[in-house]
Amino acid sequence: MLTLGVRSIVVAWQDAERRSIGDARRAAEACAAELRSVLLAAPLDLAEPSERFAIAAGELVVDARVGSREASPEEPALALSGQVRASLDELEVDQGAAARLELLIPSLGPKARGAVRLALAWQAHRTGDGRRCAQLVDGLLTDLAQAAALRQTAAGLAVLQASRGEAVPGEALATVARGTSGENRALVERLAELGATAAAEELATRHAAVVEERATLRVAASLVGALVAAAPERPLVLGVGETLLLYRADAAGEGRGAVVPPFEFTARLRASPLLKAPWSGTVRAGSTNPAAIDIVPGLLALEPEHRPVDRAALLGLLLVLLACAIAFAGGLLAVRRGIVREREAMRVRSEFLTTVTHELRTPIAALRLLAERLVEGQVKDHDRRAEYHAMLASEATRLSALVENVLDLGRMERGERSYDRRRVPVRELVADAARVVATLARAKGLRFAVDDRSGDAELDADRNAIQQALLNLCDNAQKYGASGTGETDSGESGGELSLEALADGGWIHLRVRDRGPGVPDDERERIFERFVRGRAHAHGGVPGAGLGLHLARAIARAHGGELACEPRTDGPGACFRLSLPRAPADEARST
Repeated sequence: MLTLGVRSIVVAWQDAERRSIGDARRAAEACAAELRSVLLAAPLDLAEPSERFAIAAGELVVDARVGSREASPEEPALALSGQVRASLDELEVDQGAAARLELLIPSLGPKARGAVRLALAWQAHRTGDGRRCAQLVDGLLTDLAQAAALRQTAAGLAVLQASRGEAVPGEALATVARGTSGENRALVERLAELGATAAAEELATRHAAVVEERATLRVAASLVGALVAAAPERPLVLGVGETLLLYRADAAGEGRGAVVPPFEFTARLRASPLLKAPWSGTVRAGSTNPAAIDIVPGLLALEPEHRPVDRAALLGLLLVLLACAIAFAGGLLAVRRGIVREREAMRVRSEFLTTVTHELRTPIAALRLLAERLVEGQVKDHDRRAEYHAMLASEATRLSALVENVLDLGRMERGERSYDRRRVPVRELVADAARVVATLARAKGLRFAVDDRSGDAELDADRNAIQQALLNLCDNAQKYGASGTGETDSGESGGELSLEALADGGWIHLRVRDRGPGVPDDERERIFERFVRGRAHAHGGVPGAGLGLHLARAIARAHGGELACEPRTDGPGACFRLSLPRAPADEARST
């Protein structure tokens, strides 16, 4: 069923894809037709000034700011008369040379006059005659306005003004900008060295515009014959190299045109209000795609822009089907996991009941046996009867602790366990635990020792809860310590159990040690989980339900402390450290 649904969706998507391709083709054809129409209308206003050109009287019009279609090299030096040349040579050493040159200026031509005035202006600048220098600069500007001075004269004037800290005249920059790129580059660097940064940037901008316009003129010049012959009613749109040429002639045989970069100009058209139809497609350069539509053959083509909008819908449907399949599989998996969890819960419950039943049976059997012997009068010796009474009390305490552990587990899991916190002297807790543990230790043949170094330290805790945690630790130690074979400090062999109390700053440390087989490093944390026992005793070699350590740690953490299993460094066995925060001393006691 899933396969059939996917196949139907794919067929529907393929049909929609074909319709989408056809729609994109028709939209691109309409857009290309309008673009051709707009290009034939010659929208020259969208072209930059440097991209435009004009034809008049059958010739290209060259603007004065360009000067010529090609940058001609610097004109040769002027052939000055002997008298002028001699006076220029003597200008630095003969004070009368300047006066003689001043008298000759009116009779000189514009180019020679500019050269002489420039030399006199430099001489006035060097001698500190600023007023005379300014007068000569004004005369030079008049010469430049006639567009007849040498470019080197204009460059000299620009350097002179920059050296004086005066603004460089625009006329000088315009004259030099018509020169070669090498000339302009050298003057830009010189002006920058003299600190005339603005003039250097303006010259670079002017020259770049001249270079761009000359490139336009060169392209137009290559087709000037065809342009002059163009009919007024037939605008031209041509691809010339990598550029686009537009031209429209008028009835007088003159006309205007532009040479523009095709992609940039197309972008301008797209942003203008000239195109009415919605844009569709992608402009390419001479595209080889058979679906492309030519605008300017060999230069511009429009490829239909196919947008597979239905693919998202297909993907959505496929995702829905996939989600349904995943949900179905997830449901099956969840059901299976539920069954597995239920089986595991039943297994754990069964094991727990079996273990607890066995644990309850042992102290009950001991209580029954001891009570029957006492009732029947089989124990005649007074000391022996006292020992039996002590054994009855210890077994009853063990049974009570086991029942309390089981009840506490249920209360903790339901969140119903509460603690009655009060001030409790540590030495009383240790003494109470020692009385119970001593009897159990004797019954197991264990040596039991107490080392209480807590002084007058107190805990802010639930006395019964802490007592229960201590008894759980001691019961655990006496069960496993009884099987120990390690040596004591005196060199004797046998089991040993100790309870230590130590006040350390703001903490109370209660340690329970035994000389049993110990706890492997990889099990130091695992044994605190509920119903978990060490691997060596997991099969019932030593009785236990796997609850004592779990509950003891829970009680420690509920009081802001911690219970940990420490590695022993003084011999075999295990060491459990119960750390609890010490209650602050009362003011009355501290005084």
